[in-house]
Amino acid sequence: MQIFNIEAARDVIRQIETRRYEIGQKRWQAVVDARPVLNELFANTPNGVMGLNFRTLLHPEASYLVIDLACGDYGCQRHGRVNFTRVGFREVDGVTSAVDLTSGQVLGAMNTIAITHYRHWPIEFSYSNNPLREAAYTGFVFGSPSSQDSLPRTRWVLPLSGPALRHPAFQRQADFALDALANKVLALNVLLKLDRENDETRMETEEQQAIVAKAVSAAAAEFPPEEWDAALVKLIRSMDWTFDYADRPVVRYYDQRTQIKLALCALPLQVAVGFLGIAGCEWQYPLGLLHNHPERLKLAA
Repeated sequence: MQIFNIEAARDVIRQIETRRYEIGQKRWQAVVDARPVLNELFANTPNGVMGLNFRTLLHPEASYLVIDLACGDYGCQRHGRVNFTRVGFREVDGVTSAVDLTSGQVLGAMNTIAITHYRHWPIEFSYSNNPLREAAYTGFVFGSPSSQDSLPRTRWVLPLSGPALRHPAFQRQADFALDALANKVLALNVLLKLDRENDETRMETEEQQAIVAKAVSAAAAEFPPEEWDAALVKLIRSMDWTFDYADRPVVRYYDQRTQIKLALCALPLQVAVGFLGIAGCEWQYPLGLLHNHPERLKLAA
């Protein structure tokens, strides 16, 4: 029966989620360990590249490496990933713009906002609907250190080439940047290894999700939920499956969950499987309600 394949996939997903949590804990600590390694590079350049004058910063021969230890996943240290972006400049519609030297993608304009440290921004620069802010590349702004930083840093900008390297401190940063690109920095290599492990868990999860989706889609195609019980479809769609995680759970959802359970258990098991897809990514919750389905209990006996 498909129900047992789905349950097996769910159990594997839960095991993967446990591994992801453990990897996330290790990754969080690895970011903590890597932070002082990078911060130490700025002992003699407390403002980083934001301390350079306009001509030096945007020199035609200048290029930079932006190191982000928590790229993606909303900047989460546990499940983000290390990202290296090599940045150079070129004219785009008459405006000097930052460009990803690897992909050629235009990252944004190097306008007033892009070359002014955020602690010196007037209040209007902070608004996301400001046209200048929307057009600006702020990678240098938020990748440069500040004594006023209130949150732990996860992004740094290091020079790779250009006149800034005449300063010994910037030359040391450039040497570090080249080592990072060559995978010669131990603290970053630990994070890169954890990122690969995270990628593997994502792929494994997708494989199990595909097994579930195939089984549920087949059941729904053979036994369309809307034709079997349109009222139950509405109940499942309107259900807040995580309601009891709240500090003050909405009482009516307890009753709604009971109604859904009774209705699912009154249907033939294969028909009920087709209803799991209505819950979308929360399919594991209604699956749990089928644990005591009469047909499932007979098959499991």
